[in-house]
Amino acid sequence: MATIPDLAAVKTYLGTDHSWSDSEIEDTLNAQVGDQAKKCTVPTDAEDPTWMPDALAQALLRRTHVALSLKALPLAVQVTLSDVNAAQVRVGSPSKDPLVYDLERPYRKLVLG
Repeated sequence: MATIPDLAAVKTYLGTDHSWSDSEIEDTLNAQVGDQAKKCTVPTDAEDPTWMPDALAQALLRRTHVALSLKALPLAVQVTLSDVNAAQVRVGSPSKDPLVYDLERPYRKLVLG
């Protein structure tokens, strides 16, 4: 079982090939922890309050990576130009990332109405 990722865990996940500062990473991580808590039922352990299921911990790392990457695309639009044509792709939010969605699916809150 995993624990809630901290700054060191996120930096390990991101690797060394990035230019984000520690404060940017930590701010994004905190925002994604809150967003995940709104969208998912996060099981708790009374003996260890930092515990969380492995799938949710991995989803949180991925959410943070996606959110940091999207900062370079302020309008969430990625444009590819070639000699023949141009392609425009709308990039979604971290919670709509396919891997995040699959990892969080068993814990997603069901909203009715």
